[in-house]
Amino acid sequence: VSVILRPDVSALGQVTMLGCLAVSEVLDDLGVPGVAIKWPNDVQIRERKVCGVLPEAVWFGNRLRGVILGIGLNVRVDFAGTELEATAISVEPELGRPVDRAELIREMMQRVDQWAARLGTPALFDAWRARLVTIGRQVTINGVNGVAEDVDADGALLVRDGSGTLHRMLAGDVEPGT
Repeated sequence: VSVILRPDVSALGQVTMLGCLAVSEVLDDLGVPGVAIKWPNDVQIRERKVCGVLPEAVWFGNRLRGVILGIGLNVRVDFAGTELEATAISVEPELGRPVDRAELIREMMQRVDQWAARLGTPALFDAWRARLVTIGRQVTINGVNGVAEDVDADGALLVRDGSGTLHRMLAGDVEPGT
């Protein structure tokens, strides 16, 4: 699903958060267990990826024209017996029952609208942060191995390495650390 949003530039960093929260809440409502967010843009079920959220800003010169928020949610694919079984999951196999995809999208868009009205607020950031499973874990990101201590108000991941240096990560693939 792609959604066009027109946020203020100051709230641009929260668009990914908005998408992750919308999906997480819909999955909660369906009764899916173990829903959480892996920094910065993956929704997980029991630590396996069910959804990726990717915003793309559209600029005209130095003016933000809008953001295309892409949300890819695995609904029907059963990854059992595939090479992705340990890392990917879908809603229907997890629930053991079919899901009305049209209703799922309707609910998700309703949540997107609710959170879009709160873009730029501490409430959106706090709700996203509360669902992060990355904080407190040993991680490797962009060549840095350390503990993911927190996220800042812009959504950057704060990772403290073994020497005590705090690194501010704006993007990257988070892997389990050593």
